Amino acid sequence: MTETDYDSAVALIGMSGRFPGADSVAELWRNVLSGIKGLREITDAELRETGVEPGQLADPRYVRIGGPLADLDKFDATVFGINPREAEMMDPQHRLFLECSWEALESAGYCPTDVPGQVAVFGGCGFPDYIVKNIFHLSHQPGGALLMAIGNERDSLASLVSYKLGLRGPAVSVQTFCSTSLVAVHLACQSLLTYECDIALAGGAFTPLPQPAGYLYEQGGIMSPDGKVRSFDAEASGTVMGSGAGTVALKRMSDAIADGDVIHAVILGSAANNDGRMRAGYTAPGVDGQAEVIESALGVAGVKPDTIGYVECHATGTMLGDSIELAAMNRVFTQPREIPAVLGSLKPSLGHLDRASGVTGLMRAALSLKHELLQGVPDYVQPNPALATARDRFTVLTEHQPWPEGPHPRRAGVSSFGLGGTNAHVVLEQAPPRAARPDRPGPHLLTFSAADETALNQLGERLAGYLAGDSAEDLADVAFTLQVSRGGFALRRAVVVADRDDAILALADSARWIGAKTQRRNPKVRLVTPESAPEAWWPELLAAIDAVLGIEDGTDRGDALGALADGLRRLGVQVTREDAAEEIIVSPADSEPAAEWLLATLARLWQAGSTIDWTALHRGAGRRVELPTYPWQKRHYWVKANPNIQAAPVSNDKTFDRSKWTYLPTWKQRPFAVADLDERLRAAGPWLVFADDARGEALIDRLNAAGAEVTAVRRGATFDQDDAGNFTIRPDKPDDMAELLYSLLVAPRAIIHGFSLAGAEPEPGQDPVEHFDAEQRRGFYSVLALARELVDNSGSAPRAELALLTSRAAGVLGSDLRHPEQSTLAALAPSLAQENPRVRARTIDADTVAPGDEAALGQLTTQILAAILTPHEGPVAVRAGETWLRTYEPFPIDELTDETRPIKDGETVLITGGLGDVGLVLSRHLAGKYGCNLVLTARSPLPPPEEWDTFLAETPPGGERTARHLRNILDLESRGASVLCLSADVADEGQMAAVVEAAVERFGGIDVVVHGAGVQDGAYFNFAHLMDRDQCDAHLAAKVKGFHVLQKVLGEQARDRRVTLSSIAAVLGGMTLAPYAAANAALDAYIRQARVSDRGRWVTVDWDTWSIDAGRLEGHSEAVVGFAMAPAEGVDIFERALSATDRVGHLVISTGPLDGRLAQWVTGDIHSADDAFDDQERHPRPDLNNPYVEPKEGTEAALAEIWSRVLGIEPIGATDNFFELGGHSLLAIELTTRIRKALNASVPVTGLLECPTVRLLAELLDDREAE
Repeated sequence: MTETDYDSAVALIGMSGRFPGADSVAELWRNVLSGIKGLREITDAELRETGVEPGQLADPRYVRIGGPLADLDKFDATVFGINPREAEMMDPQHRLFLECSWEALESAGYCPTDVPGQVAVFGGCGFPDYIVKNIFHLSHQPGGALLMAIGNERDSLASLVSYKLGLRGPAVSVQTFCSTSLVAVHLACQSLLTYECDIALAGGAFTPLPQPAGYLYEQGGIMSPDGKVRSFDAEASGTVMGSGAGTVALKRMSDAIADGDVIHAVILGSAANNDGRMRAGYTAPGVDGQAEVIESALGVAGVKPDTIGYVECHATGTMLGDSIELAAMNRVFTQPREIPAVLGSLKPSLGHLDRASGVTGLMRAALSLKHELLQGVPDYVQPNPALATARDRFTVLTEHQPWPEGPHPRRAGVSSFGLGGTNAHVVLEQAPPRAARPDRPGPHLLTFSAADETALNQLGERLAGYLAGDSAEDLADVAFTLQVSRGGFALRRAVVVADRDDAILALADSARWIGAKTQRRNPKVRLVTPESAPEAWWPELLAAIDAVLGIEDGTDRGDALGALADGLRRLGVQVTREDAAEEIIVSPADSEPAAEWLLATLARLWQAGSTIDWTALHRGAGRRVELPTYPWQKRHYWVKANPNIQAAPVSNDKTFDRSKWTYLPTWKQRPFAVADLDERLRAAGPWLVFADDARGEALIDRLNAAGAEVTAVRRGATFDQDDAGNFTIRPDKPDDMAELLYSLLVAPRAIIHGFSLAGAEPEPGQDPVEHFDAEQRRGFYSVLALARELVDNSGSAPRAELALLTSRAAGVLGSDLRHPEQSTLAALAPSLAQENPRVRARTIDADTVAPGDEAALGQLTTQILAAILTPHEGPVAVRAGETWLRTYEPFPIDELTDETRPIKDGETVLITGGLGDVGLVLSRHLAGKYGCNLVLTARSPLPPPEEWDTFLAETPPGGERTARHLRNILDLESRGASVLCLSADVADEGQMAAVVEAAVERFGGIDVVVHGAGVQDGAYFNFAHLMDRDQCDAHLAAKVKGFHVLQKVLGEQARDRRVTLSSIAAVLGGMTLAPYAAANAALDAYIRQARVSDRGRWVTVDWDTWSIDAGRLEGHSEAVVGFAMAPAEGVDIFERALSATDRVGHLVISTGPLDGRLAQWVTGDIHSADDAFDDQERHPRPDLNNPYVEPKEGTEAALAEIWSRVLGIEPIGATDNFFELGGHSLLAIELTTRIRKALNASVPVTGLLECPTVRLLAELLDDREAE
């Protein structure tokens, strides 16, 4: 027999798959041998369960045959670190491909999460039916669209496997319709042969939904009229679609031989091409292309057609398709043969597995070579006319028959032809036999691991069954394969055995199990010798060390302990004489032979976390063998299809069309109903009204006139209460507010804060900063004090409507914006409502009323009260007797061209906060793209430039921030910028005047100003009721005072191009963002006023979240992270916004539809909950670091049930951590809402942070009830 050159060959070392009627490759082979088909009749009960319409079932054309997969709704999410919700959202094709990729590596003898070298993934799957038919309606949920993309989008199929298994080679999703998986194999071979990777996974998955189901036969279509696939037959009339998934693990043949790998078959060559236009139509196959791809693959393989003994054909069972394939093969296999090549196809047994068909055929052909068997084709009777004329070259068998040996190694071809014309062909050869060698003697150490106890037990049972079977593999190689491939989990088990029979007994005997859960990695180990160790044991131990570990030359052969320490070190164990995390007692136990003691010790070290060099233990003699793979603990993760849901709501998730990111704030008229106002006012009470001017007093009078219960609060010199039960307080004294709320006999259900209505415009020449500060004491800080007292710790207070009144703090009609300082309240309202379940907050901006105009005053009062009683739709303004509602209109700004870009090469740009996160992103862009002169400010003092090198070389303690600034400046200069960086507080007029002066002196002027200064330190962000004045002032100073300083010092510099880095928090608010949001809202208002009064052409931009520092996004829900802008996206929008300064003065940037976000966070009630929410499936409790503790009866049990409903997990233990169970801020809001409703108790907004377990939270609630 001729020998083959394997230099450019690829070994098939691992296989895995799911097929109709077969859950594994081994079961598929058994079915093939037994003639068991995977195609089967689908019962009416099954069809009704999957939602097939009765009318369709009654149609005589409906064929009740299909090739479904078992347990398609089930998945072992725990192994892959996938939480229940993500698992439910994953397409079954992705789940199956992930499982098969794992199993392919395990069957090859490699640990799937720790494969040496670069591992590539090539694969594809079918259309994501699961999105369209099962989960489309869930896309509006927070993060729903992103979850769909990750677990359903075909682009993510291969890369998700790489991510979950930690594979570092290329990850490429392949989409060529029916030829997908064989094209993936071809690409994998190319990647291996060009040394892009060391191992490659290739395959595909196809699971059309619903399942199980039949199909409606259409005459002239490709589907079979009777559910039979008659490949190669004269009566071929159509195919049947089946479901499947398959993955193969491939490796360069030379490496596979050298590494002692299992080799199922050898890929000698492969090829792929396309039919082009040489066919009847796009969907039609082409003879030329198919013939060429087969010929090309044979050429790459370096073999002649007459050496191919078997071809696994595409052979879909359609007359046209089969005839074209046979015609193509006729062109390649031209010579008559003494023994015709056998043609076969799995499709009559399994149906057409579409994207998985090619790799399935490859595995069947490999098994045919391995078992030297040529297989018959079910339902084959009469040859296709094209086959009948080529009987001297081809034959189709009706029964299996042995594959006789010939002058060449047994070889097979595999074809797969895709819709659209992409063809693939692979040439296989029988693997060379492994060199025979004697079995290595015991004892042997069998090790394995699993994610939970059930899987661990099942794995032991599988292994025992394997050893009791007809496998003749050396037990030493079984031990080696287990050691190098089955140790990836923390729950570990080992047995020390003498031989195969002993191994079967030991695996079933729990008394012999060595088990533990690994808690650490690579601990230090100290050997301890007890005095009781018998002297006679040491020579035995020394001999065992020599036999098992080996003793190096020069070692003192009388020192067993030293030899043991040296041997363990060679295996990677960190042996030390110092105190260590692990101690090994070197002493026999119950007359245990030394060799067994030594292997048991290795097992315990492995379980303690030591990384053992198993190859060294076997001294390079270990060979991998094929063993049972991981026993998945599958659970039901499935969203049942709802045929009544035709489409999902409009997505509120991020869109990548940046022209849709820009919105223009505007106002539209919105009249409010005033009918039955008095009755509604009475029902809404009790009322608490803070008044300090005529408009506030008019509100009190109107409520009294309506017969509502109202308490008035006025500004006074001291805290006091009059005989009528009304109060005076000092707005800037928080203690007064506390005493006020304490003194109320009845908790208010409607609160109007109107102190700001008395605000005065700045006196001529008055410092605007001084005026701003004074007005915050009247408004912003007074409301914060009120909010602090509205935090309900008792659970008894009713929900309250809070209306924050301002006076001409919004520009509705243009020049009517007179009090920008009051606009801090507009952003404060949504933040307060989000943080406090008790409060629903809104702002109403009132018009002024001329003294003595009672009619206008009465109308204004009525409109304000009517607005308060109307379901919240957004900020409201009253102007000239009309009510207006704040809205946001899309304002698309198209992608810029070189002509429309707002920045020119070499211009000078001043950026306050230029060394902060966003400032640096913009600076790098301006440096690299335009070579700008950059004037940057930072609060940190910088050393003189001549000292920078020394400072960076020897950074003093505490100088890390300065050093980072210096490195960033040097980086900007390397990108082409001239940088002037000065230490300055943007709120310090003298320092900023010096900055402008220095910039003009060095660069001749300033062309663009970016006001980006802001506070980033996490210490300045917290819930509003926990913020002190210094924390709030820091935000206000950076944004508002900084703006006023810039207005003073800039003069005519950059007059037409000034832009701010404000925040969308000014629109949406945000938990822990109240002062930050308020500062940005005030900045926006001052910008608008400046622009209207022609004091610089500013555009203020309320930016969405920038994704720059991942640490700043940690802990946020998908509602924040999912909308974040990448730096490249941000700089693009920055230029678009700056280009619009001639048209607009205020833009809002929202990467997703803004209306949806407003509805969720501003006008919606995130603390309300639908009572009918318990229809979701509950999943088992994940494996946590803490044991399950049964909740006590009472509060603990009630809380555990609420947690279970919200998290979808059951049971919930008393000591389980909310965040370790997958909780986040959005779920925390829902949880606290449900606790409030179910237990009539209110959880503080910080409750889950401080008390993240059921037990701690129950103690908090019980303590409050006791008070």
